[in-house]
Amino acid sequence: MIATYIPPPNAKKLSNLEIYDLLPESRIQLIDNKFVMPPMPTPNHQRIVVKIGVVLMNYIEKENDLGIVFYVPVDVQFDKENTFAPDIIVILKENEKIIQEKRVVGIPDLIIEILSTNVEDDTEYKFEKYRKAGVKEYHIVDQYSKVVTSYKNYFKETYTSIGEIKFGMFDLIIKF
Repeated sequence: MIATYIPPPNAKKLSNLEIYDLLPESRIQLIDNKFVMPPMPTPNHQRIVVKIGVVLMNYIEKENDLGIVFYVPVDVQFDKENTFAPDIIVILKENEKIIQEKRVVGIPDLIIEILSTNVEDDTEYKFEKYRKAGVKEYHIVDQYSKVVTSYKNYFKETYTSIGEIKFGMFDLIIKF
């Protein structure tokens, strides 16, 4: 669902980012300067997010002190027209300065999206947005075909596929 704010007459003109900051906490994202309400995630989607998030937190934060892991809901502001809420993000220690009080302002080192009802958003639209912004690694978890597809970004030029993993291998760790 896409919404547009129409200010009352004689009101101070606010940018969509300023309006976004006034909204109560919600699932609304600011994409291409438009307010977008993604569909509600399914229970299985959330289950997978939490399981992957916990595994990553244990490895990245507790065992190796490499950085910080967040999973939804956390806003990631790429620029003044794009604030996404990826399913899972990783920010390495050297980039922790992008973590602000209200949101992450900058580009995470890794983003993971779990496919739900909005498949094209994650596999096409966000794929390009994340690539152009410079997200170093992007992983797409397809809960239906049980495949994780991983991409690495070299110099914002293109994502290079670094492989697919069937959940069978992942099951040992995450037990989908």
